[in-house]
Amino acid sequence: MSFSRSNKLAIARALDHAGIQELEIGVPAMGPEVQKDCRAMAALGLRCRLSVWCRSRMDDLAAAARCNVSGVHFSFPVSPIHLAALGKDQAWVLSQMVALARSARAHFDHITVAAQDATRADKDFLIAFAERARGAGIQRFRVADTVGIARPETVTNLIRSTRIAVPKLPLEFHGHNDLDMATANALCALEAGAEAISVTVNGMGERAGNTALEQIAMALYQHPCLACEVDTTSLVQLCKMVANASGQTIPPAQPVVGSRVFSHESGIHCHAMFRNTRTYEPF
Repeated sequence: MSFSRSNKLAIARALDHAGIQELEIGVPAMGPEVQKDCRAMAALGLRCRLSVWCRSRMDDLAAAARCNVSGVHFSFPVSPIHLAALGKDQAWVLSQMVALARSARAHFDHITVAAQDATRADKDFLIAFAERARGAGIQRFRVADTVGIARPETVTNLIRSTRIAVPKLPLEFHGHNDLDMATANALCALEAGAEAISVTVNGMGERAGNTALEQIAMALYQHPCLACEVDTTSLVQLCKMVANASGQTIPPAQPVVGSRVFSHESGIHCHAMFRNTRTYEPF
């Protein structure tokens, strides 16, 4: 999905207005136009932190340094299948991460790394990678369910075990929705101690998409222990804006923002709804 620069600026403003704390705004290695887009968003003076996404390459870092943002994110393969596909080994991941972190500190205040395909990685290597990231001064470690195969129990155990092994390293969870469990997995990650989650408006993303911002925001809105600072009253307009910009429609039964989420047909439902809408509506 490709957005025009004017759409990117409008969406960035809307996300910032809604209380989103950090935006990952582009992939600088895609070329000069994307770098110009990033600089234009950086010039908006938004309250939230802006970061850019990079492969685990020095030339990607050089491109990111031209974007005038304070944050940078590097993605590293960690599973056997991803390492083999890229012709890399575990030793290269560890040494390249340290080298990139050292170089990135000259340009960025906030550096994060991802364990790509973490849910299919060797657990001992994943912990070793997290420990090395902490030692290299990385501010946050992204645990990625890259092919969307994780179950809530899997995510809970993975986040908890990583936190126990590397307690001073903030964790983030990045989920894909291939089995329609991205929101559940993200919520479990937060309950297990993750400090951040990757989300997209309307759950947009590759294949079946990613964790939907609007769904996790409303799940946290009524959570007994967790909270977030997202302005939930802005979600419908925000989701419609992104749907229009992307040319994709919001399905009527889409959770939270679909046109039918406040519709009722059963007489039993309607009878109770006249007395108290909370009887059959969660929000």
